[in-house]
Amino acid sequence: MDELYGQLRSAVARLSGLTEALDGAAPAVGRGAPRPATAEQIDGVFATVAGSARLELLEVRPEVRCDRDAGGPRSGVRHRAIVDSGVAHAARGALGTVAEIRTAALLPVRVAIADRDVLALAVGLTETTGWLVTDRHTDAAARTAVRFADSWWPRAHRYAPVAAAESGTEAAVIDGLLQGLTDESVALRLGVTPRTVRRHVAAVSARLGAVSRFQLGVLIGQRAARAGSPASGAAAAPVAPEPDAVGHG
Repeated sequence: MDELYGQLRSAVARLSGLTEALDGAAPAVGRGAPRPATAEQIDGVFATVAGSARLELLEVRPEVRCDRDAGGPRSGVRHRAIVDSGVAHAARGALGTVAEIRTAALLPVRVAIADRDVLALAVGLTETTGWLVTDRHTDAAARTAVRFADSWWPRAHRYAPVAAAESGTEAAVIDGLLQGLTDESVALRLGVTPRTVRRHVAAVSARLGAVSRFQLGVLIGQRAARAGSPASGAAAAPVAPEPDAVGHG
């Protein structure tokens, strides 16, 4: 049991991209005991937590499985979600336009907090199983919510839908580049070659008439703002410049 709690602390503390915010400490999980569960059981618990929220739902989601996630918060609930950078486009479709979405590179750790009173935490997630912790009516949920709001959320990237994208892969490519990632980093994340990444960038650039990566970032930001995304108050960050010009390679 001590070893498992160590894994829980390590997993939560190492939320990739938010490590500095977590400073090596994990939020308390209260008196809830971690237990093995199937993916369906975990999804069911998180759907219940989401459905119980009356004012606020906070989530960390490494993946979004539209076919399993049947539950969601009721109308009027403030819903903030940090999702893995690679699934931001899918998350927008699954969570809806009302949800506030930010992105980070995440480990397979899922968190949900309803009204700062109910906490669900799942780690060691695979396609079929994971370890689940639930806690309610203690200070665990409130303490985790404070960590979310004060540390995790401010350090996650603002998400603006890539209105210029014609596919989920293309959206993921452009989303990665808008975060300042190199072609190689985006390719590694998506499991494709750098040449494929450059081909997607070139296709979007051609459609928008961009002649440089900087201009591409500006044009995509403008399109996202016109689309009325939650992050449209701030223009998208310019795409990181690289030695090769758009469309080459």
